[in-house]
Amino acid sequence: MASPAVTGAIAAPNYWAGGNGNWTDGTKWSLGYPPAGGDSVWLIAASGAVVYDAASAGGYGPVTIDSTGGGSLGLSVGQGTLVSQLVIVGQFNAGSLDLSGGSVSTPTIVVGMNKGSVGTFNLYSGSLAVDGTAYVGYSGQGYFNQGAASGNTTSTGGAFQTVNLCLGYNAGSNGVYNLYGGSLTVTGSVNVGYNGAGSFYQSGGIVKVYNDLVIGSMGSYDFEGGRLRVAGTLLNNGALTANGNPLNGDLFQVGTLVQAGGVLQGSGTITGNVSVTGGAVHPGNSPGVLTIAGNYTQSAGTLSIDIANDGSHGQLVVLGQARLAGYLYVSLLPGAGVYNGEKFDIVNAALLFGTLLPEGPLFTVAPNGFYFSLEITPTDIFLVANGDSGAAASSVPSPSGLLLLAPGLAGLAALRRRFGK
Repeated sequence: MASPAVTGAIAAPNYWAGGNGNWTDGTKWSLGYPPAGGDSVWLIAASGAVVYDAASAGGYGPVTIDSTGGGSLGLSVGQGTLVSQLVIVGQFNAGSLDLSGGSVSTPTIVVGMNKGSVGTFNLYSGSLAVDGTAYVGYSGQGYFNQGAASGNTTSTGGAFQTVNLCLGYNAGSNGVYNLYGGSLTVTGSVNVGYNGAGSFYQSGGIVKVYNDLVIGSMGSYDFEGGRLRVAGTLLNNGALTANGNPLNGDLFQVGTLVQAGGVLQGSGTITGNVSVTGGAVHPGNSPGVLTIAGNYTQSAGTLSIDIANDGSHGQLVVLGQARLAGYLYVSLLPGAGVYNGEKFDIVNAALLFGTLLPEGPLFTVAPNGFYFSLEITPTDIFLVANGDSGAAASSVPSPSGLLLLAPGLAGLAALRRRFGK
């Protein structure tokens, strides 16, 4: 992903003199008049609130919003059109840009430019169009909030369209995106945690990614509601949570989800095929059901299952075919009550191939003789309790485990168990 063009000669920048005021008030500018088309604009002062309600005449040069230290300088666009060659929100210190009507258009936007800077972009309504890349947390801290967190019906979230979106570009940076409403359309790709840290939280709104969405090792995507469509591959090396409820109209849809590292978890439904090549798949929210509306292939990595009791345990449901290899890890939750003969359906698929092996080395059977055996059918994998867990759960400390024998199966399948969290 290319770096933004943020260097070069800046001819006669027009400085904001400081304090609160309207963009069109000439007395507020260092040159004695508002910026004209092609001018470089520096909204740089100790603090202040600038209101923009004009139409950009042919477009401005770079527009920088940043305080000189101590306070924060903010630009609010309520109407009109702001067109700029480059927008920087928070260059060295703190800056903010609020869009609550009108539009902003630029080839590149950087929120949180340099180390130590804090940039915030609040998109309440209106439209933001970026013809290139939008950086949230370039080398500093960047925050992008779209829509209202709760209870504000006047904030629709507006529309944001960009070619590429990057959260946390350089090492040491942090980019945070909170989507509560509105739409985000990315015609290229999304990187969450590129070389820095990145997090994307979605509880509403619509996200459309025409190519790939990549979650880095220091990245996270928490889907709690709304609609997410990734036409290409969603590659997870960080933390991916898929909740949301299809009955409420929530949709988590991917071309292919590749779980290469980190954790995939949640109690929602993923529409698309899932390929696990590493990391862990952890159904539920300790515990719960994760549904794959497609095919599921696990060639490596770990399926992690939590068990509380006969009516509460983790389960992976695959509406298509499930092809399993790799490992299985079972945790008895604090206070778990498992009794002799109880069966736990941990994997259910339309058709099931393969099996799972223990994660790590085999461990001795608990002192009271409690263990699980594994029962596999053409569509399900069951854990069957042999003995009661109560005494074992209270007397065997972490990380002791138990041996699972799979009578009648080719080879040996086993599970490693930890007690508690």
